[in-house]
This record gives sequence, structure tokens and C-alpha cells, in this order.
Amino acid sequence: MGSAESRECVVKITNKSKYTLSRPRVYVYHGYYDAALPPTLSRGDSGQALFKKTAHRATGAVGVFTYELDADCADKDVRKVAVMFSVPFDFNFYENWFAVGVFDKLRNCDHHLYEEMYYYTQSRFVRGSANGERLTHSDDDVNISATMTDTYQPTLVVELS
Repeated sequence: MGSAESRECVVKITNKSKYTLSRPRVYVYHGYYDAALPPTLSRGDSGQALFKKTAHRATGAVGVFTYELDADCADKDVRKVAVMFSVPFDFNFYENWFAVGVFDKLRNCDHHLYEEMYYYTQSRFVRGSANGERLTHSDDDVNISATMTDTYQPTLVVELS
């Protein structure tokens, strides 16, 4: 599972959708953002980011990020994709947890979005533990699928189509 003292989450994202992903926003509840998400991801592009726990603190790497969906036509889309991740410090009480969904473009990437995706259930997203199963969420013409490994330094793989 890796070192019990370090927690980090590598996020790999691939865009196979008809949209350009732009204007990423990040909210980190625990830890920090070590390697930035790409500012845009056009169709066929991939990118990654790294989130790490803060040293000498009994917390993990936990947060949420969003990308706006930009259409190529004059009618701009009014949605954004959101990805929540939680890599806890203490695996005796918690487990790796993640969620993916689609929200209104005006929805802020903040603590409220993180809490909603971590604690609550609704039709705008799906959530699960990192047990190797793929999460899939669809919203009209946007499909998001994701997997997360169950380790101290997991990889969260997200694909939009």
C-alpha cells in the first residue's frame, strides 16, 4: 500500500468528450495542491495533478476540483464537471473515497461542494470507495467514468466522453 506516513493522490484525467475542459478550480480541505491541473484539456488531451498531505499533520489529502465544459458553438454550455477525492491519514477508521459528477456552471468549487459530494447523495454525481470498481455518471451528452486505487498513494483516473 505504500508508506503509511505519506498520503498523496495522483489524478489523471483524459478528455474524449466534444467539450473543451477549461478554467479548473480547486478546493483542498486537507493537504495541498503540489502539481497543477492543465488550464485546458481539448478533445483527446490528457493531464494530471498531484495532491499531497501536509507534513507532520494527522490528516490526509482531501479535496475537490472542477472544470467548466466549453462547447465549440456560440451557445456556451452552462455545466461543469466535479471530481472529489479523499485519501485519509488513518485507514483504521476511513478509506479512500471518490466521486464524479456534473453541476451547474455557477456552482462554486468550495467546501460546500466538497461536503455535498462526500456526505450526501443526489442525482448530479456518483460516489464510491476505492475498491477497483469503476464509477460512471452521465448527464445528457457528458459521460464521466473514474477508478481509484486503494493505496496510501492512490491514482485516480478520470475519463470524460
